[in-house]
Amino acid sequence: MMTDTRVSVGWVPIVIFIFSLFFLMRSSARGQDVVPQDVTRLMGEQLTQEEIVDRISSLGLSRADLRGRLLAAGYDDMVPAMESYFDRSEGAINASSVSDSQSSQFVSALSEMGLISTVGDPDNESTLGSLELDSLALDSVVMDPVLSVFGSSIFENITTEFQPLNIGPVDPDYLLGPGDQIQLFLTGEIELAYNLDVTREGFIVIPDVGQISVNGLTLSSLGETLYPRLSSVYSGVKRGPEATTRFHVSLGRLRTNQIFVIGEVSRPGAYQMSPAATVFNALYSANGPRGEGSMRSIQVRRSGELTGELDVYDYLLMGDASGDFRLEQGDFIFVPLAGPQVSIEGDVKRPAIYEIKSGEGLLDLIEFSGGLTASAFSEKIQVDRILSPDQRTPGRDRILVDVDLGNLTPSEPFPLMDGDRIFVESVQDERVGRVSSDGQVQRPGDYQLLPGMTVEDLISRSGGLRRDAFENIAHLVRLDVSDSSYVLTQVALDAEGRANPNVLLQDFDKIVIYANSSLKTKGSVYLGGEVKNSSSYEFYLGMTVEDLVLLGGGFSPDADPSFVEVNRRIDGNADQGIVSEVLEVYFETGRIPQSSITGQLSSAENSRFPASGLILQPDDRVFVRRLENRRAFQDVLVAGEVSRPGAYPLSMKTEKIVDLIERAGGLTSEADIAGVQITRDELTLGLDLQAALQNPGSSDNLGIFSGDSIFVPAYNPIVTIRGAVEFESRARWIPGLKMGDYLNQAGGVREDGDRSRSVVTYSNNERRRSSKFLFGHSDPEIKPGSTITVPQKMEATGGFNVDQWLTRVMSMATVLVAVASMTGSP
Repeated sequence: MMTDTRVSVGWVPIVIFIFSLFFLMRSSARGQDVVPQDVTRLMGEQLTQEEIVDRISSLGLSRADLRGRLLAAGYDDMVPAMESYFDRSEGAINASSVSDSQSSQFVSALSEMGLISTVGDPDNESTLGSLELDSLALDSVVMDPVLSVFGSSIFENITTEFQPLNIGPVDPDYLLGPGDQIQLFLTGEIELAYNLDVTREGFIVIPDVGQISVNGLTLSSLGETLYPRLSSVYSGVKRGPEATTRFHVSLGRLRTNQIFVIGEVSRPGAYQMSPAATVFNALYSANGPRGEGSMRSIQVRRSGELTGELDVYDYLLMGDASGDFRLEQGDFIFVPLAGPQVSIEGDVKRPAIYEIKSGEGLLDLIEFSGGLTASAFSEKIQVDRILSPDQRTPGRDRILVDVDLGNLTPSEPFPLMDGDRIFVESVQDERVGRVSSDGQVQRPGDYQLLPGMTVEDLISRSGGLRRDAFENIAHLVRLDVSDSSYVLTQVALDAEGRANPNVLLQDFDKIVIYANSSLKTKGSVYLGGEVKNSSSYEFYLGMTVEDLVLLGGGFSPDADPSFVEVNRRIDGNADQGIVSEVLEVYFETGRIPQSSITGQLSSAENSRFPASGLILQPDDRVFVRRLENRRAFQDVLVAGEVSRPGAYPLSMKTEKIVDLIERAGGLTSEADIAGVQITRDELTLGLDLQAALQNPGSSDNLGIFSGDSIFVPAYNPIVTIRGAVEFESRARWIPGLKMGDYLNQAGGVREDGDRSRSVVTYSNNERRRSSKFLFGHSDPEIKPGSTITVPQKMEATGGFNVDQWLTRVMSMATVLVAVASMTGSP
């Protein structure tokens, strides 16, 4: 017991140090129970039940994984809450509800298990975690934005693959401690089984046997400790074959250790870890070192002493985990700032930013990066280096150093400095000892230059000439190395590819063989008119007009095969004003499918050419004409207050508005006959349908064209007043009222309104404008459905103003009258 007391007393300074850190980290004093306080903060204001669902989803744990962890950690009563939250995250309709107290306990359990960090909300930069130190705010090392720090990606995504096991067998060297559960089984004369919890003081209590200290014992040595105590109670427990009662011990539930991960890590804080957890497991729970954190000198301190250091590179590069070791309760894992960091890119297998230790050089860095690729140029490894302050001079802060790997040995490595950037170049793309063939050979491309190789040899290796090869002239293109110019030499070929002259080839020579088809200018003919595909077509020797129509997809329904024209250019007569001639062509019945309605052949049939017999020439233009008097259907839309509104095809070219209204069943009783309007080419035209109906032969009965639309509005006994009036409004139309009456109903014209320029728009969209005459106005008649618009006055532009002129004339007249009165008085 004295030993346990001394151990507890030894922990007092560490505990005081931890809580001192907590006090300095917060702007206000915090309690001593760190994890519950953070959980209370999360649940009190910042973490809703929906956010808990999001946190569980982001853990990457399956339902079975989380259930197993809760059971192994002794949180059996939290399983129902866990099931409910998983149901919610999976979108279950009838998910059971969870009370606030259950949510708080569930989050507390997850926090103590290290699944929810006790640090502040990552989205709130002003919130600090329970173990977040001021030193974490140091400026980050500026690295190449393209390259990443080697090893950082393994810690980026949370999964269960690197989590220590909380259930299952443990190795015999496992050290027992408070919180473990030991299972004791007695078999033989006595059949008993006990689940024995190790108390805080490190004891277990066996019924009828008593208290036994097991703290610090290994699982393998526990049996030796239990033998004398069990044999004193159970006579059948003996060593050797004469034993009638045997016992077996194993571990049930494992305890949890609180581990502190601080320094340059992504999520510093306190974590509840399995006693089987190692340093690597803890780093993974904390999302690993940050970009400026060390991967190669991770320190573990126990009871204030340095227990060991871990180099993550051993594991990542060689799979060597021998440096990893098991953590104990209260261990501190400290990730310091990274040592010298250098980057390597280019033709290496694993470009990244690497941390180097003292004594490691360029060869070690290349080994870290997986080695050079096959295309790497090892004779020039370029190092971009920032000079140390004592080496810098004005204008000389950086230098480039070229290194030949062939000159380096492990005993004399090229030293690296912090911030070095290494680039490994590729070998040149240019290939020497080659010749090439291009154009009309069977397999054009690059070929190896063999000794004594000639033009004929290259053509033969290229598979020989193609059928379209132009044999008269081929080109041999040769590089003149003296000035890097190219020399062109003509070579004649025969059908077998024999060359004259048969030149001996040199490095980089190229033979180019042209195609007959590409050297010739392809002619074309044009087909237009009543065919399905009007276009220009490639000219073929022997092509007839009939062949061209077939290429164009045949006739359209409106085509007249008996009337086809061929326009042919005539060269050499431009001075006489003749540039082309027109040849008339007809198609024989049955040669090409055509409309059942065809035109009549001309009586002068002997002056025309049959389509199957007229051979076309390049640049001929063929036109198939439309059947005489053939017109396409032309629709007119009739809408509004007619008995049968809809689209009506014109029955004759001279059809009038009255005819179409009659075909539409006439006007309805609600129709406004004065408001009928027609729209043509997106412009509206007002009609006087009343006059047209009374006198169909008059000019008011307009002719109708394809695409027109006729609209008959409903009767509207309303007058609309808008523009520069006091109140834009509507008024009932009353027979006899004039424009001024309606303007008065709208409050009158404003000061900026121009009464003399008022416009009346009738229901058929016709417009009439007011005019000013001496001291009054001449206004249009107001009809039902009219709209009165009063525009604003135009700004004076310095021109002639009638109002000002009249004012001056009246002033002068008044003066003259006064003078005349004075002169005529006695």
